[in-house]
Amino acid sequence: MLNQGMMKKRMPPDSFFEVQPGNYYEVQVDLAKFFNTPKDAKILKIQFENTNHFSPENVALISNILSVTLAH
Repeated sequence: MLNQGMMKKRMPPDSFFEVQPGNYYEVQVDLAKFFNTPKDAKILKIQFENTNHFSPENVALISNILSVTLAH
């Protein structure tokens, strides 16, 4: 069922990994591949929102605003 309909975009459960307390995971992402950003931008502010259509209340999940300093 994970590869059908709205769930198709979800990663299979065995694709996740656990970060133990006191440890961290760091990754660099080239945001220009995914977002059209102005060439002179210094800071990109991102906020994610998703409505959980599977809940009876249709709950909206909204992230905190993430500020990213761009390296050109």
